[in-house]
Amino acid sequence: MTTAIGAPPEARAIAAHRAERTAAQAALAVGLAFDAASLFVANPYVVDALTAIVVGFAVVRWRNRRLAWIALASALAANPVNLSASIACNLLVAAAVFLLDMPQLLRLPRWNLAAIVLALLAVVFSVFSWELAPGLDAVFTQVAAIANYVLGPLLLLPVLYSRIASEEDGAYRIRGLLLWLLLPSIVLVVLARVVGNPVADPVALEVEYRISWVYRLWNVEVTLTRTQVGIILAVILCAAIAVIVLAGRGWVRWGAMGIASAAGAMILVTGSVGSAIAAFLGLLAIVVVARRKVGIGEYVTTGLLIGAVVAAGWRLVPNTLTEYLGSRYEERFGESAGIGASDRTERWSLAASYALANPTGVGWSLYVEPIGTYPHNDFLAYSIGYGLLAGAVYLFVVCRLWWRFAWGPRKAWDRSRFALGLAGLGAVSVLLVNSMSDHLTANRWYFNVVWSVIWYCYFASQPRAPESSVARGFGYEGGGLRE
Repeated sequence: MTTAIGAPPEARAIAAHRAERTAAQAALAVGLAFDAASLFVANPYVVDALTAIVVGFAVVRWRNRRLAWIALASALAANPVNLSASIACNLLVAAAVFLLDMPQLLRLPRWNLAAIVLALLAVVFSVFSWELAPGLDAVFTQVAAIANYVLGPLLLLPVLYSRIASEEDGAYRIRGLLLWLLLPSIVLVVLARVVGNPVADPVALEVEYRISWVYRLWNVEVTLTRTQVGIILAVILCAAIAVIVLAGRGWVRWGAMGIASAAGAMILVTGSVGSAIAAFLGLLAIVVVARRKVGIGEYVTTGLLIGAVVAAGWRLVPNTLTEYLGSRYEERFGESAGIGASDRTERWSLAASYALANPTGVGWSLYVEPIGTYPHNDFLAYSIGYGLLAGAVYLFVVCRLWWRFAWGPRKAWDRSRFALGLAGLGAVSVLLVNSMSDHLTANRWYFNVVWSVIWYCYFASQPRAPESSVARGFGYEGGGLRE
């Protein structure tokens, strides 16, 4: 789009704004098409190589289009191949943004910068005590883990999503959350469960009801294990409800209602008790923080509508599945509660003891061979992998984000920013609770989407910066982010 050189500044600003949004729409379409193609390509190395080509195209086509990069990366976060890819597709996009605009790093909040430095120091200290198998494969595995689990959530995603802070249209930020982040993942999860073919999972086949939690969607296996998919479903549910009660109007409201209903139904279908509890606590946090702006009637109406949809869907669930899910809730809350394989206390005790015995870490590994189990706690997993300092930093970042969403500058928030702040509060509440009992790090698809939602909401809910600190339509200066 071109504008006459002599046109008034307002006309040029409007033209630039339209060009930004047009580029974002095109980037979203490219990202979703790439996700669809990946279902057929399937090979993670080929998908990563194709992602690099897409990034090169984006550099040429949208180098200075901040919204286009966000839309593209958000769509690629939902790519199911991220589970087996060396580095998640969206992180490759975020890395390109970082390299193209490194000064953006200095616009991050100070506490985030401190966390990045401390986390990298922890990784450096841990290198000398890594317990690796012989060969370069083990080294590459550690490098990939650092990129996905340290640089991704602490550096690359914050730099990427900090660009949304300069978007002043609240309705557009809300639509971005729904269309760029929530919708792609919930659609793929539902498609995998509804039209995917069950895969013989040895662990699932041990269950009396012979339930499979892995589904082949075209050529990609999608894992719907309750300890993995439950977390992203709870995050999507909380974020969508925050939009419904505070910023939902017209198709946005009904779209968010559909997303929340699908997420709620899938939480029941997967039998994720821990994620159901985390979702409840996330929603409770939203209700408490929003009590002065949202009447109880809004929550009741929303709850009844979503409950009716979920109940209707529940009637279609096969009896064998409902029996299994009933056994899961009986195991947690019935007479046999705390007994059996789902009991986490012994795993946590073993993992904590091992972390204390190896304070600088032994290198990343989801399954800890010396203790013979999964920690089922992300904070312990970071402590075992990269040392107690890394575990403390990860816990600090999650708690700091929760504090900001719960006690942030609410007086400076308009309704859309308040909705995004509540969406972030619900998401980080789920992450905080669920990371204590499950392992989101087991699935890079879900891990990246959850952290993308959190950082998007963090920067999209920033109070409007003074006019002097905003370069019309582009970068967000540091003054408003120095927390």
